[in-house]
Amino acid sequence: MKADSSFVKTVVRLLDNRILCLVAWVVGVVYITVYGFLKNPIEYTASMIGLDYPVAFIFWGILSSIALFLNIRLMYRRYRIRNKIGYICMALGSVCIMTTVFIPSTEEMGLQLIAHWGTALLFAVFFAAAIILFLILLARKKDRASLITLIAFALILILILALLVAFGKNGLIESFPMWAAYLILFLYNYTPVYRTALHNSRTESDAATESEKQ
Repeated sequence: MKADSSFVKTVVRLLDNRILCLVAWVVGVVYITVYGFLKNPIEYTASMIGLDYPVAFIFWGILSSIALFLNIRLMYRRYRIRNKIGYICMALGSVCIMTTVFIPSTEEMGLQLIAHWGTALLFAVFFAAAIILFLILLARKKDRASLITLIAFALILILILALLVAFGKNGLIESFPMWAAYLILFLYNYTPVYRTALHNSRTESDAATESEKQ
């Protein structure tokens, strides 16, 4: 039991390592950007590129999953957000993106293509939900910067949906919400932009812990 406990603590410390998370963030954002331009992003989506570059597409899914999961989790941990739904969304998002890349797109409509589209959509929904939930929880604590970020992120997602409806599948349009998510994660995890929210969250968490001990 002690060995198991020690192993779990080691894994948690590793996942909490900001340097590791930052490296994953950099690799993730650089890879998805370079991958997206292997072909004309106006004409080809990530899935369509994957038809010609299947191995690169698998790495796109793996690296995106690692980068997003580690950095969203770090964001929750740093700001002391304890919410099971958020963590479940992170896990499901990772499962969906891995499923997406191992069920490649096809040029003909069929069960495989439907499964690919479905898991790709769920990947975006679950990871976006984890970020939005985080922002809502901070905004409810009257953190103005988080409220502004929440509104901006929501508007970006609405705009992306409108553009997809208007112009159809487009790799460049699909990349914008990913870049927006990566930007939010970077600002919260590695810059002092939200230092007030960080201070307030930790103060509130420490006060709650002290109250529980009494």
